[in-house]
Amino acid sequence: METRLPPEFLASEEGQRADRILRSCVHCGFCTATCPTYGLLGDELDGPRGRIYLIKQALERGRAGERTLRHLDRCLLCRSCETTCPSGVEYHSLLEIGRRHIDRQVRRGWRERLLRRLLLWTVPERRRIGPLLGLGRWLVPLLPAPLAEKLYRPRPAAGFRPRRHERHVVLFQGCVEPAGLPRAREAALRLLDAQGVEGRSLSGEQCCGALEHHLEAKAAARHRARRNLDLWRRALDEGAEAIIGLSSACLLEMREYPDLLRDEPEYLALARRVLPHVQGLESWLERHWPAEWEGRGKGRVAWHPP
Repeated sequence: METRLPPEFLASEEGQRADRILRSCVHCGFCTATCPTYGLLGDELDGPRGRIYLIKQALERGRAGERTLRHLDRCLLCRSCETTCPSGVEYHSLLEIGRRHIDRQVRRGWRERLLRRLLLWTVPERRRIGPLLGLGRWLVPLLPAPLAEKLYRPRPAAGFRPRRHERHVVLFQGCVEPAGLPRAREAALRLLDAQGVEGRSLSGEQCCGALEHHLEAKAAARHRARRNLDLWRRALDEGAEAIIGLSSACLLEMREYPDLLRDEPEYLALARRVLPHVQGLESWLERHWPAEWEGRGKGRVAWHPP
């Protein structure tokens, strides 16, 4: 892709990075096949290729409007597009640069600013999001139908208590998972227990920082990243075999820690040391599944890899 970025922007590290990413795109459109928002809305501008063009125009012209901001905001940052891109376009990095620049050019309405502040105040804090989700479930009959349909109502955990084992891993909880998916964590603990491995929680563990990172609250995201890395280093030094996550969104954010902390040499080095031990449950099970399984019960299961 040909680019004509302003010389003053191109002289910056961020400008050079954006230019490199833009030039790596070959317009093939393979990314649209795996983009959920394009699949749902069918609008080229709500797919990765269209958003790349919008970012390119905004960076080259130095201006953008609410239409551009709306299409970029609809991106879920699931990064499915990157798995099908033959050119290895770092779409998520370009989107972050584009959002940051466009946020300076377009002032959001007061309702949207208030919503973003409320999200930052509630979602990353387990002590807040848990009670609010519980309250929302009680109020489902009183909520408007579109909102009530979106409120997930999980079955409560059955109260499984794993045994103590010498082998152990850290099972990352995150912010929403304990209240939103209690049975998922319990199922993971049961699987680990059956293999003689204890899944432990860490006191003081933070949210992964994804929401704050995506909403441009970088200082808070970096604080959470540093706190988690310190806890994980200590856990690994004390014998934990791995840091296991159940949420693919959290795992994606954890892999961004080196970039998030690139200006802090000590924590950059720590992130590079710790992150090889951070993995999804399915990856860990694939490496440690016993050759002969003597689990209780027989039957067929459906497995959806994240």
